[in-house]
This record gives sequence, C-alpha cells and structure tokens, in this order.
Amino acid sequence: MSPRLNILFITSWFPNKTNITVGNFIKRHAQALSTHSNISIIFVSKSSNIKSRFILEEEIQENLSISIMYYKKVNSGFSLLNKLLNSYFHFKAYCLLFKQLKNKPDLVHANIVWPIGLFAIWLKIKYKLNFILTEHWSALSKRSNFNPFKRWIISKIFKHAHQIITVSESLKEDLLKWNSNLDILVISNIVNTDYFFFQEKTENNIFRWIHISSLSDIKNGEGIIRAFQKLVLFDKKNHLNIISNGDFSQIKQLISKLNIPKRNINLQGISSHLEIAKLLKDSDACIQFSKNETFGIVTAEALCCGTPILSTQVGFLTEFKENEVGLFVKNEDENDLFEKMKMMRNTDFNKKISSQKFSKLFNSKKNSELYSEIYRRNITK
Repeated sequence: MSPRLNILFITSWFPNKTNITVGNFIKRHAQALSTHSNISIIFVSKSSNIKSRFILEEEIQENLSISIMYYKKVNSGFSLLNKLLNSYFHFKAYCLLFKQLKNKPDLVHANIVWPIGLFAIWLKIKYKLNFILTEHWSALSKRSNFNPFKRWIISKIFKHAHQIITVSESLKEDLLKWNSNLDILVISNIVNTDYFFFQEKTENNIFRWIHISSLSDIKNGEGIIRAFQKLVLFDKKNHLNIISNGDFSQIKQLISKLNIPKRNINLQGISSHLEIAKLLKDSDACIQFSKNETFGIVTAEALCCGTPILSTQVGFLTEFKENEVGLFVKNEDENDLFEKMKMMRNTDFNKKISSQKFSKLFNSKKNSELYSEIYRRNITK
C-alpha cells in the first residue's frame, strides 16, 4: 500500500461562521478524499465582528484538519484603500496559516480559481509546491464577466496549474474558451450515498415539489414561484417546499403578491445534510430553474434518491437525455416551466433504476480513487 500523501486544500469558498453553507460541497469532497490522503484545509474570511486583527479557529472534523483565520474588515471610508488593505490582510492571513502547518504538503489542491489561485501560484514560486485546480465556478462561462486585468490573472493561474479538473463537460468546454491548450479532466462532484439513496415514497394525493438553492438570481427562484402560482390555479393538489440559506424577503413578497395559499407552499431555512436527504426522498419531484450551473449538486443528490427532476439542461445534465432524469425546461421560459410542471405527475420514470445508476456515477469511492491517481502523478518531487 502506498503511503498517505499530505495534501493542502486551499479554496475560495468554504463553510465558516460568516456563511455556514458556502462551499459545503467542497468540504464534502475533501472528506471523501481524506480516505486515502491526509487533508489539511486552510481558509480565510473577513469579518466585521471581531476585535483583533486576526482570529484563528482550528478543528479536526471527520479526518480533516481545518484551520480558518478571520481578519478584521477594514472600513476606512475610502473604497480603494479598503480594497488594498483587505487584500493585504487576506493574503497575510493565508501566509500565517501556511506557516503553522505541521507537515509540509506533497501537493496543493486549489478549488475555484479566483482568488485562491493567486496564493497557489505564490506557493509554487516561493516553496516549489505543485498545485492542481478543481473548478466549479459558473461565472467562468463568459470571459466578459471579468475585467481585462482579472482575465489576464485567471489565464495565468490556469497555465500554472499542473492539472485542471472540472465537474462537468459543459464547464470543461467553457474553460477551453480561455485557453484551448489547457489539460482538463472531468470528474463529477461527489454525492454521499450513505444519505442520498432510494427509498419508497408514501402514497399521497398531493404532488410534492422541492426546490433547494441559495435563491441567488442565477437560480431563478422567482420564476419557479410565478410558474407554481399558475400550477396551483390549475390544480390545487400541489405543494412546493423551498429550502434555502438565502434571503427569503423577495420570495415572500412575491408569494403574497400572487396570493399563493400558505397550505400550498413552505419556506424552510438551513437544513442539515441528513434533513435534506429525507426531504428529497419524500418529494415527488425536484425542481431547478437555474440560468446556468457548472454541475448541480442538488440535482445529483435528488437523482441518487430516485427523485425525478424538472430542470433547465445545465451542468452535468447536458450529458443526459430527458427520459434519463425527468423533464427538461427551456432556460428562463416560465410558460414552458408551467406546462412541464403539469406533465410531471404523469411522466414515466423508474425511480429505483435511476437511483442505482446515479449512485454509481457520483460514487465517492470511485471519484476519490481518481483523485488519488492525480495526486500521485503531480506531487512535488
């Protein structure tokens, strides 16, 4: 058996006390990879609620060594000065975290190119540490989303990575638009099938929908609400459960404006991984109306539960036909969403076979073994 490698995980997104759900899929990914490697995670976040310049929090959690440093947010009254000083303290905090590592890494595993890729390049130059990059960010689908300077920096980071991994073929195609010579592998995100597995649903004459997202604009939650209002007018035997860590204020206003009865809709805040799995198993369909996705972890989790999806064909769904997953809806077309919602109850979908198929596809053991091979090919000699 090969000795366990020491891998340093650095990431632009990670759950922390400022935002406890951001990048939670990256944490789950790291947990899966910790079965074959020693994973140390360092992450930096600014905070307005601390008195010291830096505060360090450390813990060992499910084989992960996690170190999070918070720095006091600068608010001088001058926006340019604020940006410069916050960037300085952000970088300094990462340097402090790196220096307190007990074991020198064999390899750096960076996640989400901006801004953490800058620190990955610095580690490569100063400490001769190779780094690989796993990319999840939907903003990279358009270079025009970034100013010329940031485009140049991101291109340099891609060029310096020893290996780039994307979570879907569609994201790979997006990255190749940045540089057609990039060496990119596709390895899907991981679903914890100890939680997300098939379970027979109880019979119910109410069709139970579930939507799980941050409620950001790209997730198009308001479009779902407007289509659902039409559905309830057509057939009252429908219920929508919305789960989010986001801001419900606009959604609540829209629900009130459209006079959607309270018995037909429920808004629920942050839920545990186990609770989300139970909600997906109890639902008749998972509805996602995203304008864009690089992967779509909620959709993958639903399919592993055998719950059909009604979704725009984004992320990993571009690699599948409609009858394999449920129904597809045209991007930003609320009338099409309403029509497909009417059809969903009578859509032929083998839930058990779907669960078996997608559980194998997103299996943590298989995908973590692929990463283990990549680690060993790219370790710092």
